Amino acid sequence: MIVGKLSPYINLDSSDETTCRLSQETLAQELMYANHLGLPAVMFTLRRDNQINLARLINNKMQAGCTYQFWVHLRMESAAVAASYYLTSPDGMGDTTVVPTGQHDTWEWWNEFRSLCNFDKKLNLALEVTPDIPSSAELERWLGEPLKCVMVPTSLFVSNKKGYPVLLKAHQCLLRSFASLDLQLVVTGAVRHGSITYYQQYLDHIWQRMSAIDPLLAFARGYEDYLQCPLQPLMDNLETHTYEVFEKDPTKYNEYERAIYCALVDRIPYEERDEKEL
Repeated sequence: MIVGKLSPYINLDSSDETTCRLSQETLAQELMYANHLGLPAVMFTLRRDNQINLARLINNKMQAGCTYQFWVHLRMESAAVAASYYLTSPDGMGDTTVVPTGQHDTWEWWNEFRSLCNFDKKLNLALEVTPDIPSSAELERWLGEPLKCVMVPTSLFVSNKKGYPVLLKAHQCLLRSFASLDLQLVVTGAVRHGSITYYQQYLDHIWQRMSAIDPLLAFARGYEDYLQCPLQPLMDNLETHTYEVFEKDPTKYNEYERAIYCALVDRIPYEERDEKEL
């Protein structure tokens, strides 16, 4: 799977009119080229909030019926840690624009941007893992978003006793939170441990171990966030696959077994219960 990346110098919300005009022309050219190549997705990075002009053009492209998705690349920055320093971003003129520390929450950037794009289903997230671990509440917010991939920088890996790259326990637990989602892992950054294959093999190993889920959950994957119509199995003839879901429900059989056990125990006089076995 090849995902295109928009040029990082595109700045449609710059205060300079020439920069905005050139950025708009570049964006149109690159999106046309992505359509020509038949790419499934195009990724770009949000470096600050109030990307109103960028959101307008991206939304217009999605409303026009583009064949690809848009992935918004954001750092999974802990708001508490990010508030301790100033974030800077290129303004398209070779300088940097200082983002006030009051606007440090990257989830708020994403929430504002997708609101401006009318919550289009073609707009998804590409999250980059950061050295600092977000709080549980912040992580829950990210898990509720339309995630497509998690980007793991090579700078997060440390060497084990044999010199191979591994992740710290905290980051392993963080990845475990995403294991139940249908995501892709992307390794970014310079190779620091001899070969990029070592990172791939390690992530593949821990991902296969973490992503083992219950067969029933695997069968129903993809329908977690969809409202279901009430079922009337005693009145209506339901579809075959619906009955298959019923049959794979472990809770139903466990509760039925417990009810039968309680019914049999109730038929035995109390003074004889220690002498008989069910």
